[in-house]
Amino acid sequence: MAEYSFKSGIDSSEYLSFLRTVPAYCFTQLPEWADVKDNWGNDICGLYQDGKLIAGAMLLIRHLPLGMKIIYSPRGPVMDF
Repeated sequence: MAEYSFKSGIDSSEYLSFLRTVPAYCFTQLPEWADVKDNWGNDICGLYQDGKLIAGAMLLIRHLPLGMKIIYSPRGPVMDF
């Protein structure tokens, strides 16, 4: 039986290597897209099957007043079918 795990804080080089293996993804899922978005933080998270990254998403994070935040994945997630 396959073992699945979820991880956040994935290194951008690992995520870029994963993106190169999938047939299609939107440019807004590239880690460089976070550099374009002023006043937004970012995180890369993913789903692993038996230690191999099989799905991932670059998340954009914006802090709001009163300790609230918005988190969204632009045109994501990306999956390796």
